[in-house]
Formats: sequence, C-alpha cells, structure tokens
Amino acid sequence: MTQMKTVDVKNPSGNSQARLIQMIKNILIQVNNFRSQLGAFARLTVFRNVNKLVAALLGVAESTVIRYNKKTVADVKKKRVETRKMRNAKALELLSEDEKRLISEHLEKCYIEDSNFSVHSLHSDLQNLYDYPYSPSTLYRQLKAMRFSYKIKTYNPFSTVREEIVEWRARYLQQMEELRAQQAYICYYDETWLYHGMTKTRGWNRTDTSPYLIANLGDLSKPRPGFTASSDKGQRAIVLAVTTESEILPGSIDVVIPNRPKAEVLVDYHQYMSSDLYTQYMEKVLPLIVKATPAGRQTVLVIDNASIHNTLVETLPTKSSNKSELLAFLEKYQVTTAAGATNKELWEEVQIVMEARGGRDALKRYLTDEFAATLGVLIVRLPPYHCQFSPIELVWNQRKSHLRTAGKTSDKLEVVAERAKTWLRNTNEAQMAWTYEHVLDIEEGIKLVMDEDDESWEWDDDDTDM
Repeated sequence: MTQMKTVDVKNPSGNSQARLIQMIKNILIQVNNFRSQLGAFARLTVFRNVNKLVAALLGVAESTVIRYNKKTVADVKKKRVETRKMRNAKALELLSEDEKRLISEHLEKCYIEDSNFSVHSLHSDLQNLYDYPYSPSTLYRQLKAMRFSYKIKTYNPFSTVREEIVEWRARYLQQMEELRAQQAYICYYDETWLYHGMTKTRGWNRTDTSPYLIANLGDLSKPRPGFTASSDKGQRAIVLAVTTESEILPGSIDVVIPNRPKAEVLVDYHQYMSSDLYTQYMEKVLPLIVKATPAGRQTVLVIDNASIHNTLVETLPTKSSNKSELLAFLEKYQVTTAAGATNKELWEEVQIVMEARGGRDALKRYLTDEFAATLGVLIVRLPPYHCQFSPIELVWNQRKSHLRTAGKTSDKLEVVAERAKTWLRNTNEAQMAWTYEHVLDIEEGIKLVMDEDDESWEWDDDDTDM
C-alpha cells in the first residue's frame, strides 16, 4: 500500500453542478487507479466493487456512480494511448526491488535446474514463494519489462562460464566503444550459404494433400495439387560480403560455387571455405574498404574467429615440437641455451619467453591482419559464440527470407546465386542503419547485465589481446 500512486486529475471548475460532477469523476479515477494497482489482491479489499465503494464514500445512489463511471472509463480510454512498453513499465513499478530480486533469483534457479516453466506455473510458484499478489497477465508484463521474453532456447553456457571468453567479450565491448568514440569507420565481414531450390518450407496447403489421403481420393489420375516439399540438401554455394555504415560494400559481394561431384556435397558450408579462399578474397576487398573510408577516420574490419581467418605468419612451437623448432624459436628471441639441453628443458625456456611477452596469443601474427595493417586497416575479432555482435548476421537473415519467398524448388543454384547478388546490391542505407543500431542495443544490453552483476567490463591495461 505504501507504494500505491495517485494519477493526475482535472481540477473542478464551472458552476456548482459541474464541479460536483468533476469531483465524482476524480474520485472514480483515483479509486479505479488504486484497484488496478492492487491487482488480484483487490478482490480481498473494499476496492473489489468500485461503484459500491464510491457510493458509500459520497453518500449517493450506486446507479448515479455507475452512470458517471461509464463516462469516466470511456473518457480515460479516449485520452490514454499507452504503448506496450509503457504498460509493461507501469506493471513493473508495482514490484519492490526485493520482489524483483526474488523473481530473478527464482528464474535463475529454474535455469540451473533446467526446469521449464510457463507464465501460469511461474505465477503459482511465486504465489507459494512470497504470496505474489498480481495476475498472470501482470506478471507477463513485468517479465517483459525485466528484459525476459519467450523465445527459442539459444543459451550457450560456454559464453558465460569459460573465463577466457568472458574476458574476450569484455575487451571487445571496451574496444568497440573506444573505436566508436574515435569515429572509426567500422565494417563487418562474414560468409554464409545458399542452396538450389531455396524456397519456403511452409505454405497454405489443402489438409488432404498428404500421400496417404491422396491415395484415398479415388481418381489418382487427377491428384490434388499442392506446394512441392522444399529441401535444404544438395549443392550449396558460399556467399561473402562486407557491410558498411550505409551499404553492402560494392565489389565485396561474391558467391562461390564449389566444383564438387554430387556424391561429395557437404552439408556444412564452412567445409567449403579454405584459408586460401579467404586470403584471396581479403586481398581484393581490403583496398576497397580503405577506398570507401571517409577521410580522417580509422578503418576497422570486424570478423569472426573461424580457423580459416587465422592463418599464422609463422607457426609457434608447442610442447610436441622437435628440438630444432624449439631452438629456432629461442634463437629468434636471442635466448641462449645450455649445450645438450633436453626437449623438456627447451620447452620450459620457450614457455618463459612466451609469458614474458604476454602469452602465446600475444605472439600470434596472422597473415591477413599483417596485410591489412600495411593498408592502415585494423582487424578486430568477435568473441566466440557472439555472432549477435555483427550486423551482417541480420543482413543474412533478411537475404534468406527474400530468397525463400521468391524461390521455387526447381530453381538451379546459379539462379538462386544471381538472385542473392541482386538483393545484396539493392540494400539501402536505412537497412544498414537499422542493423547497426540493433547491434548497439545488444551491446548496451550486455553491458547493463555486466554492470548489474557488479563486475567491471573494462579490462586492465596490462592485459593482452587474445
């Protein structure tokens, strides 16, 4: 009750009768407001019947109150235009900070125990937990306002429990914030796939077009027509592109159709890609990115951490390296070794050298990164399992939706590839702006969660990039 709030009402004016009518309306508005805030709990209080309560307070007939209540509700509905976000926020205001914490902790417990729940089962749990007073629909709005939503389960524990990925994510978010503050020209690269006969998997069909039902229709010479079943199997092609702030970079759109026999067709398109193909593509595209960069701005290209993007200039030794490889590494850093040192002793020396220079990852030099640096381009890698940080993923989703809508099961791979190129070339600035803004919202949301967990997402200056 201490958290209940009043609403603004109109000051009575005019003659005595007009002022009296307005006062009745004001009381009705406030009582209805209190009843709404009480939610399901109102059934146990005097607010259960608003008309009777106001009639008792004013000493007038209940029929009079009912007449004015109908007018008041109608007037409020006309004047009040609330969005879903506003209604959700208002529902959340009903909860105290302790109640929000109890709900969050209960949901986290469900996640840990892998215990599925619905709004109604959660509502029942919360009632048992602390006599939750509101309705399931109010709980639904409160969950939405607390940034929960009912969607496909995509949680990957690796991104939250592996310390190196958590640290990588923190460094990435910090680096991107600094680059944006410096007005860097940030582009994103990725590859995806398409396949022949790319079309929608669902459509409006007769309910009697299954093979079993058709067989019972009698006249098999005139089968009922329907959409041919689609498939995502068969020959595939790789689509490559780079997004900028305003468009798909001209000259970056490429579709590679692997020359493989049908018997050797691979389901995972990543297996078609190779480090050589990636290197050749970047040698062509990086100069185009530099040319598109506005004067005075740093050119940045964000890529994912796929192994084909990480071809090393030189291979670093490992514990299983032979003696000559270990010695060559130590000689490069002018480290003298004892004559007749064993492989184990040499490896220990190698580890000391690596740690003194920031660790193994700090010593890695990538072939494409080195080439990009000569052009003044900074390569930034996404943290593993964080493709949501790349706007181009949204472009791929839009492209796939277009291809499936426009496609037919009979379309050859070359036809689908040309259709994809045409769509990518015709993307506009508004589309690109939306994808960049969406990614910014995601990053800000993750920073907010990290701040709520009381963990700083800023890395120490002494740390090194992974």
